[in-house]
Amino acid sequence: MDEKGLASELIDQQKANFVEEAKDSGKPDSIIEKMVTGKLRKWINENTLLGQTYIRELDAKKSVGSYLPDGATIQQFVRFELGA
Repeated sequence: MDEKGLASELIDQQKANFVEEAKDSGKPDSIIEKMVTGKLRKWINENTLLGQTYIRELDAKKSVGSYLPDGATIQQFVRFELGA
């Protein structure tokens, strides 16, 4: 549901992939770190329920998690995917 629900091995694997992509692009190390951090944050948000953008909002900048009242948690959800 959130970042804590993702396996650390999966996050480490994605981070390694992003580092490899950034190194292949020939960017300096100082920029590589920022690129990897941004790509990893985006990937985590896309792959967690609470990090995803709430699609029914016209603004489309708020995450699903920002709509939960303080102290509320999601116990279960079902994910549907089209065009696998």
